Amino acid sequence: MGTSLTPEFWTLFTVLLVTFTVATVAVSAVLDTLVLRMRQRRQSGRRVDAPVEQPERHLVHR
Repeated sequence: MGTSLTPEFWTLFTVLLVTFTVATVAVSAVLDTLVLRMRQRRQSGRRVDAPVEQPERHLVHR
């Protein structure tokens, strides 16, 4: 038994395809933005204003 694909089917298919494509692109853009913000915060948190003091090393002679 063969079925024919009606114009109504193709209209609905096109609407759903476009809708989910737009939703995928939008979600991807939001996630990319969040990841970039997280990376920028981590980099700014790692920045040290004052140099880290190294412990003094004393030479010991035997």
